[in-house]
Amino acid sequence: MKELRTSTAPAWSRPGAAWTAKFCWPALLVGIGLLVWRIVDRDSVVHIAFSALFVLVLALVLIGNRSARERDRRRSS
Repeated sequence: MKELRTSTAPAWSRPGAAWTAKFCWPALLVGIGLLVWRIVDRDSVVHIAFSALFVLVLALVLIGNRSARERDRRRSS
């Protein structure tokens, strides 16, 4: 039977990586702007729902990233 390789993840892919916040905040702001624009334009429900889902996913990624960074900060101190 083959043994599973144990490998460590690179630092940029670990939970709480700094690049996540640098990418997600601007994307979240653009997503909110697009959502507002679609609501004001009275776009179709599908387009509004897609934009709202995009904003929700980015918000959850930012919340998860922040909690991972706080958890790491508490462990190291």
